[in-house]
Amino acid sequence: MNTKEAFSYISKQLSSRDVDNAKIESRILLCHTLNQSPAALFSNPEYKLSDAEIEHLIESLERRSRGEPIPYIFNSCEFYGLNFYVDNNVLIPRPETELLVEAALEYCKNLYANKALNPNIKIADIGTGSGAVAISIAKNAARVIIYATDISSRALDIARYNCMYHSVSDRIHLIKCNLLDFVTGDLNLVVANLPYVASSDLNTPDSGLAYEPRIALNGGRDGIEIIQRFLEACKSKLKRNCTVLLEIGYNHDSKVKELISTIFKDRDCSFIKDYSGYNRIAKIAF
Repeated sequence: MNTKEAFSYISKQLSSRDVDNAKIESRILLCHTLNQSPAALFSNPEYKLSDAEIEHLIESLERRSRGEPIPYIFNSCEFYGLNFYVDNNVLIPRPETELLVEAALEYCKNLYANKALNPNIKIADIGTGSGAVAISIAKNAARVIIYATDISSRALDIARYNCMYHSVSDRIHLIKCNLLDFVTGDLNLVVANLPYVASSDLNTPDSGLAYEPRIALNGGRDGIEIIQRFLEACKSKLKRNCTVLLEIGYNHDSKVKELISTIFKDRDCSFIKDYSGYNRIAKIAF
C-alpha cells in the first residue's frame, strides 16, 4: 500500500462511519503515522508503507472510527502554538481557551507597565489539567510565578511532564487541591477553566465527549455549579487588586453575571467574546 492508496482507503472508511471532515482527518492520521508534514506526504504519493506503518495506521483508524479523539490517539495536542502531551486523564485543550491565555497575557502586559510592581506577577491557574494554560502563559510572559491546581493526581502528573518538556518547571508550582483552597497570600491574577457542561448533556450520544474525563466536564445540573463554588471561594479568599478571568459556557453569560451580582454585590463583570461571537471569558476585578 502506498501513500495515495492509504489516503483513499482511510478517507472512505471514515466517511462510511460518518466521521466529519474525513479527508482532513485522513491526512492527519497519515502524517502522524509516517511522521511527515502534509507537504512531504503528498509530494511522494508512491511511497510504500512498511508492514509496521500499515499496522499502526489501521489501529489508529479503528480507534478514530469508534469516536476516540485524535489527540488521545497520538497523545498530542497543539494549543497556543505549543504541543502538549494529553491522554484521557485530562481535557483536550479547546481553541476558545486560547482566549483565556490572551487575556492573561494582556493583563500581564498592563502590569509590567506599572513600575511599582513587585518583581513577579503571581498567577493561579485553577483546574490546570494538562497545564496548557499555565504553560502558555509562562512561555510568553517572563516575570510570572504560577500556581497551577487540580484535584486529579493523574492530571497533575501530565501537567508536570508538560512543564518539564517546555522548561517552565521553575516558574509553575503544581498543587493538588480544590479550587482556591491553597490560597494564603496575595495573587495578581486568577485564571480558571472549570467544568461547565450540564450533566444531562454529557449523556448525549453525539456529544463527542465520551472519551474525556467526566471530572473535567461535569458542571452539575445546569452547568454552573462548580463555577458558583469557585466564585464563592473568590469572595472569601481573594484580596483587592486581583483580577479573575473565568472561561464559561457559550450560553452561560447571563447566569454568571447574575451569580456575580448576587455573590459580590459591589462587583460587576465584563465579557470577552469567542470567535463565534459568544461571551466566553468573564472578567472580574477586585
